[in-house]
Amino acid sequence: MTDRGRRALLALLPAAVLAFYGRALHRGFTSEDFLLLRLLRADPPWHDLPARFASPWLGLQLFKFYRPVSTLLFGLEAALFGTVPFGYNLVHTLVHAGNALLVYAIARRIAPPAAAIGAGLLFALYPLHPNAVVFAASFATLFATAFLLGAFLCHQIAGERFSWSWETGSLFLFALALGSYEAAAILPLLFVAHDLLLAPERPLRTRLARCLPAFVLLGLYFLLRRHLFGVFLGGYEQTGRRLLAPQLRQLLSDVVQSLYRLYVPLFEHPAAPFAPGLFLLVMGLLPLVYLGASAARRDLLPPVLFGWIWTIAALAPFAFQPVVPGTGRYAYLAVVGASLGTVFLAQALADLWRGPWRLLPALAVSLLGIGWAILLVGTLGVYLKAGRTAQSIADPLRRALQTPGGSPVFVAGVPAFLENEAAAPVAAVFHYGLADAAAPPFTTAGPPVYPLPALTAEELLPLVNGRPQARIYEWEPISRKLREIVLTASSRPAEIALVAPADGAQLGPADLTVAFQPGAGRRFRLIVVARGNPSVTEITGVPAGDGTLRAALPRDFLLAMDHLYGSDVYWWIEGRDEHGRLLGSRARSFRLAVPQASSRGN
Repeated sequence: MTDRGRRALLALLPAAVLAFYGRALHRGFTSEDFLLLRLLRADPPWHDLPARFASPWLGLQLFKFYRPVSTLLFGLEAALFGTVPFGYNLVHTLVHAGNALLVYAIARRIAPPAAAIGAGLLFALYPLHPNAVVFAASFATLFATAFLLGAFLCHQIAGERFSWSWETGSLFLFALALGSYEAAAILPLLFVAHDLLLAPERPLRTRLARCLPAFVLLGLYFLLRRHLFGVFLGGYEQTGRRLLAPQLRQLLSDVVQSLYRLYVPLFEHPAAPFAPGLFLLVMGLLPLVYLGASAARRDLLPPVLFGWIWTIAALAPFAFQPVVPGTGRYAYLAVVGASLGTVFLAQALADLWRGPWRLLPALAVSLLGIGWAILLVGTLGVYLKAGRTAQSIADPLRRALQTPGGSPVFVAGVPAFLENEAAAPVAAVFHYGLADAAAPPFTTAGPPVYPLPALTAEELLPLVNGRPQARIYEWEPISRKLREIVLTASSRPAEIALVAPADGAQLGPADLTVAFQPGAGRRFRLIVVARGNPSVTEITGVPAGDGTLRAALPRDFLLAMDHLYGSDVYWWIEGRDEHGRLLGSRARSFRLAVPQASSRGN
């Protein structure tokens, strides 16, 4: 292939990305976008930059994220683009196109140009990527993947040229990746897999020695995490527990489901129970049967294995839990491995087969790419709708807040996500961020705004019983209007007697327990409403000797809400008696009393 032909093929990758994502460049902000931009514009990350590199992400000790590099880059975007979405969408789309080119460059050193272009296109057009590309709050995934792919490419070049300068560049980019996103910790494992499987001409000791500096850097990173958080692993606590104490049967089931959903990201209808197992059986037998039957071409198997290792390793930081479109960013790095493994398998089969059969692998990869591209169009459509929905809610809410009065405002019916027919979340609308979007340009000025969980009008009565001056609005998705609803305390449900805590109290993290007299109720729920998002918890247990039932308020949730907003929190108890009639306490409020060092995590 001539240089001109190769450049023309390479131009396909950014052209394809812009062709599909171009219509999303003007997509509006949603959910965490509002929250993060409010925080970063109020306190830019370059203020006391050394402290940012020695503290948890946004000062949030609870989530155990360490992302100073990617946060600095996103803060620069916030300084450049302010509250105009186009700039963020354009930069993130270009970064995604750059990542597709890096996938091509990595694959080109293992396979022919056509296969490498196929890997880049598969990655570029994966249907769940909009969650990483046009959801601005997913900036860490994009930037970290760019650094990780760049580090891997430098490692490949260093091996080809026996160059320590390229290896040093690889380590530098790896450090930036670790400072951007926790999932970058898998890179040393990818180095080992690559050097053992794809560089057999070099002595084993030399191959392992090349990977050692990356493991040393990873060890230093883990020590830093231990110092900051008291634990080595990052991310959410539940994911860490699953990784540290895995249940083998559940783990294998999650791996199978994750790999199936990675290749077949259809969420409109539940998959048949046998589909994931059948899919993996076919994918596993193809290389083993055909490559095992030809001893002379077993050199074709290592690239396929390398692609599978990359895929599985990239799923590990998320405990192999299957993603949905609304968390598609968790699969962003794994899709690199899936794309590589797919084209390497197709290339191996094409090299083994003779005659017209040689065209079948390329046809299969093409059909897979077309299928993913069609799904991508649909997913992008939902993300565009989510942006319009968020805007149609925020605008009338801002107007409503301009009316006199500083009483709290509660908003019901606001969708956290847009869902598909199978109730799988596709695109966030206001999972977070409603309070931030209500007062432009993304501040918490004005009356406090509280999103409500999905409750009926009857179930909202505790709000007016406890706060008769509160204003309550409801979003009507059909008419796309925000209307004020009036609830009268005269129709209040049978009272549940609250014992503790007192209204308006200041509570420490050790005091987050409510007590109430259950009476004739057979089912109880604890409703907690904060400015970030609400929480609903089923209450179970046996009343104590004094006849009271106790329930713990969600401590980690409240600590996060206090750090992000620092406002009052409202709570009440909802119950149902044996006849299904509503019981309820009046709403009470409290302010969480947390020492600054504990709340800020530094």
